[in-house]
Amino acid sequence: MSAAIGRYREAGASALGGASAQSGDPGDEGGEGGLIYLYTTYSCDLTHIWEWDPFVGLYVYLWTTGGCTFREYYWDPSVGGPTPTLPTPPDSVIAGNLEPLRPDEVAPDWWNALNKDEKWRCIANVQRCVLVGAYRNYAREWADSLAAANSTTQTWDNIYDARRHALWSALMAQEFGQEEAHWWGDTHEKYRPADEAPSVCMDLHNNSVGRSIAAGFNGVYHNLIQVKAAVLDAQGLEPEARCP
Repeated sequence: MSAAIGRYREAGASALGGASAQSGDPGDEGGEGGLIYLYTTYSCDLTHIWEWDPFVGLYVYLWTTGGCTFREYYWDPSVGGPTPTLPTPPDSVIAGNLEPLRPDEVAPDWWNALNKDEKWRCIANVQRCVLVGAYRNYAREWADSLAAANSTTQTWDNIYDARRHALWSALMAQEFGQEEAHWWGDTHEKYRPADEAPSVCMDLHNNSVGRSIAAGFNGVYHNLIQVKAAVLDAQGLEPEARCP
């Protein structure tokens, strides 16, 4: 039973490939106290792969074969508390020499649009990350169509930009809840250059309006047409790049 949910490699290491990690579950061999297999790390030809999971109470088994060193990590469900043996993204990992790898399910254009914090969040829940990206693309295409209907291609720092952010956040909030929508919408703006501060203020404000729209649904599901209509009728959107 593998609970691994993400991968990352040491920056500057050789390309992935070569050895393949072998794994097993001690539970299949008599239980051994109910330990659950989590992930295997291995070092081979300067390539390092970690299958990462934020559990605690870890046991590490070390073995070597064919010039490769393997470490198998198991979790004891009866043990709690933080452990120094497990790197915990993003802070302790990003502070080091590590970078996340794109999961196969995540489209390259969406992955490349993510900042480092979003990438770690993405590998922690790939299915949600994919859907967040789909909502983002849907909102972008909708804003582009609104602009085209008014004979313009500009969709930034204007009302179309405002509606795009509001729709994206409303869809996320309805699907994942307010907290998750807040995290994704606002973290997406986190590392923008200082000279873009007015645009960031605008985007954060319209993200908030979008979440408020979803909150106004009071738990009643709204389809895409209904959510878009709510965004078009929304009060308080900020159509200009400026900070209060």
